[in-house]
Amino acid sequence: MKHILLPTDFSKNAWNALAYAIYIFQGESCVFYVLNAYKSNSNLYDSTKVDEGDELFEAESERSGRKLDEWVKNLATIKENDIGKVITISFDGSLQLAVTKMADEYSFDYIVMGTKGASGVKEIFIGSNSVKIAKQFTYCPIIMVPEKYESHELHQILFGTAYKDLYTTYQLDALIYFANRYNSHIDVLHIERERISPSGQQIDNKKVLEDILGKTDFGHIALKDDSSISDKIMKYAKGNGIDMIALIHKEHGFLQRLFREPVVKKVAFHTEVPLLILPEKARS
Repeated sequence: MKHILLPTDFSKNAWNALAYAIYIFQGESCVFYVLNAYKSNSNLYDSTKVDEGDELFEAESERSGRKLDEWVKNLATIKENDIGKVITISFDGSLQLAVTKMADEYSFDYIVMGTKGASGVKEIFIGSNSVKIAKQFTYCPIIMVPEKYESHELHQILFGTAYKDLYTTYQLDALIYFANRYNSHIDVLHIERERISPSGQQIDNKKVLEDILGKTDFGHIALKDDSSISDKIMKYAKGNGIDMIALIHKEHGFLQRLFREPVVKKVAFHTEVPLLILPEKARS
């Protein structure tokens, strides 16, 4: 049974992510945890917490619970068949704190969140809850769903790599799961630096990656790094019918090699297809 966390702020963006989760895991035995985190403080600059039983706390708590109940009832509009067990959770506090506490209590297999695009200098300062959660939870696969994405099957998945890391089966398990579940083809995309031959370690790592992906349908794609890496990834995705982009969490370290470009964050903000952020390591 898969345990899937679905944070929501009751926006259309969050509903779209929930719909995608229901779709992508259809037919699986799942428990969906629909989480709403709210802040009962009337003044964000006031660190004094409102006590349970206070009028403001009750108002926020009741609204959260009521909206969660409405969402569960509306799930029937997404899928007529049984979608599995749904658990709703209201949490008084920040989303990051809520996810941290829920992760300690439950062993989530996936976190699925909506992401809303930003542009230019805004993304440097405002970030997004989805990106912050992805940065914090490096041991759990996270699926980030663009605001206007319409769910459909995964025919093509793009996996970005520099072959500089020795991958483990745990890191690639979610990628393999979706590829086999939907008979998807994986484009293993390597963005090369011109005039630099791959090292012996890169060649060895590529072989290990091929062994792990052995029973999936995959092929290697090499592109020159003549532009922003994130732009290159998204341009390739758009031009080649890619239905999901997959990056390993620590990959943003290697992907920063050009101008220290924070690729995972940039792709999360600007991708037009879901982004699967694969875990860096198993939970300790």
